[in-house]
Amino acid sequence: MSGKQGRHLHLSIKDSLVKRKFLALLASSWLTAGSAQAALLSFSDNLGPDLTDWDPAKTLSLPQFSPSLGTLNSVRLALSGVLQTEFFAGNTGLAAQSVTDQLYGSMQFSMIGLSDLVLNFSGREVFLLAGGAEDDRYLEDRQATSASPATDWAAVLGGGNFRIGVKAVGLSGMDGSAGNLDGGAITQATASASVTYDYTPNAVPEPASIGLLGLALGLAGWVGRGRR
Repeated sequence: MSGKQGRHLHLSIKDSLVKRKFLALLASSWLTAGSAQAALLSFSDNLGPDLTDWDPAKTLSLPQFSPSLGTLNSVRLALSGVLQTEFFAGNTGLAAQSVTDQLYGSMQFSMIGLSDLVLNFSGREVFLLAGGAEDDRYLEDRQATSASPATDWAAVLGGGNFRIGVKAVGLSGMDGSAGNLDGGAITQATASASVTYDYTPNAVPEPASIGLLGLALGLAGWVGRGRR
């Protein structure tokens, strides 16, 4: 074998190794670009504040997850509520007295594929009201919960909305130590719900990756011609 032929063989082997390494690196980049990462999609809806009681139930409406977006991994619901009462108190006696405001209630969330979830509210306030005086007092309680339907996702899949029914009941009372008390109360409720979809989007190769693949094929041909 002549020296020239030996050098040609050495260069051919080297070029072949470079080409294989380059194509392997490119393939890795192509797969990384084409693979999809997990994504989150969230929606929310609110009701109120509206006077209690809510019976029949009011309705929260949230968008369903469209299967065309990708593969759904999990569903998380976050539910919260506020029960609030405004008290109007007037002491009709001459002596000061202790006044107690109390608030009780509940909120029930219902939807297909999930057991009912209930929030319970309570609040209490004691204050001194002078003789012949009037006062407005505000009392509220906030509660929240969450749920993750494990397997039954039929209600949240599709191209429309799914609904959550909400019933809210509020009870409020006011009591004076001397009994000479006049007034009333207005009780309202607010409900909120949000849904978060954890999903894997459908993998779509990016345009830049397609261009990179074309460049690689062109370079591979150039390396081949160089060996000849």
